[in-house]
Amino acid sequence: MSPSIDAGSLSRPQGAPGAVRAEVPRYTYRRLTMAELPLLNELYNQHYAGPRPLAEAEWLYAGNPYGESLIYAAFDETGALAGMRPAIPFRLCWKGQERIAYEFADALVGHAHRGRGIFGRLVNAICEHAEKEDFTLFSIPNGNSLPIYRRTQRLQVLGGTETLARPIAWRRYLARFLGMPTPSRAGAPVSAQGWRARLVDGAVALEPVDCFDCDFEEAHVELATKVASFTLRRREFLQWRYFGSPVRQYRVALVKQDGRTRGYVVIRLIDEIAHLVDVFMPPDRELARGALKLAAKWAERMGAIAVHFNASRGNVFHAAAARSGYCLWKPSGSLVLDRLSGDLLESRQCGPLGVRDAYFVMGDFDFF
Repeated sequence: MSPSIDAGSLSRPQGAPGAVRAEVPRYTYRRLTMAELPLLNELYNQHYAGPRPLAEAEWLYAGNPYGESLIYAAFDETGALAGMRPAIPFRLCWKGQERIAYEFADALVGHAHRGRGIFGRLVNAICEHAEKEDFTLFSIPNGNSLPIYRRTQRLQVLGGTETLARPIAWRRYLARFLGMPTPSRAGAPVSAQGWRARLVDGAVALEPVDCFDCDFEEAHVELATKVASFTLRRREFLQWRYFGSPVRQYRVALVKQDGRTRGYVVIRLIDEIAHLVDVFMPPDRELARGALKLAAKWAERMGAIAVHFNASRGNVFHAAAARSGYCLWKPSGSLVLDRLSGDLLESRQCGPLGVRDAYFVMGDFDFF
């Protein structure tokens, strides 16, 4: 009679010489506490280039003014952390109403524990939590995570995101992406403080700042007339988001028109590319065109060779960017939403739910 095999074990095929039974570890799943952030950060630093200081993890997961992050974790039989699936709190404008939301952030399963369904179990745990507490989940997953999200019944792919690019130094920019030697930079060196100068184009101006001093109420109201969903940009949250990190450096400029503050733009410079992490203002095309043209000049002062603007496909500001010299584009991801929240949006439209009904930017996902 063949030896029995329980659900937690594997063996070589029957009759194989020297067959050896290998036990599959069993895992327990629970919510991680903020006191366990050192454990989480240690696992993170084992698997990603870093090291990430603990202060960064505390800022990201515990310092958010909207509350603590929701972190589900898997532990192996020895009690060691095997994987984690964090979600960061946001507030959404959702069909004109405020709605609690969480964005899936930097998930990780340890190398020794991959291929055992841990990631899917953690995603489902957060989905179940969202259904129970009635909040929205959203994400732009990488290529490894997307297939799991597609198989999760509680989630749906709302649509895609696109990156629009405006080259500044064409030769250096093209050489970088073709893998060719980068030409030397011509002209005078860029001033380290050049980004602080005010820029003006007619009635529109960009005014660099070191803090936020308003809640941009007018921009919220006007944008809500064009799209059903976007993340709320209140002063306290923005201050945490763009000025609170001990590691990440963002440049913020208010968008002004005839002396009035209308919104803001945020840039993060990475390897000579200026990423427009956030663009927020009323959906006025002329205002947006002026602000995005000035953003490119601002990026040039920082020493950037190009500007990238990654946001949900078909949004109101990408149309303005295309008329402001952002002449290159590429698809850059898929926007995932929990199914119940998607149903709430769908009831607003006569046709099927689409990504044009939402506005998400890199700043809603740029936590890596």
